Amino acid sequence: MEELKLLTTKDVMKVLNIGKTQMYNLLHKGEIKSTMVGRYFRIHEEDLMKYYKLACDTTFINSKMYKRCIDEY
Repeated sequence: MEELKLLTTKDVMKVLNIGKTQMYNLLHKGEIKSTMVGRYFRIHEEDLMKYYKLACDTTFINSKMYKRCIDEY
């Protein structure tokens, strides 16, 4: 059975290099799929990777994240 890795919002903020406000905006808009564990958001690593790939492929052309995506390809 495959182990699911759940990330905290702080983990995701570090990966995406974003602040708390932007993180919670993404969660509340549903742009990053999340699960509530008690009162806390948890993000499956797979869902973060889906968001990251979509962001690299589409809308973040002028952002820091786009430049980071280009460097990784």
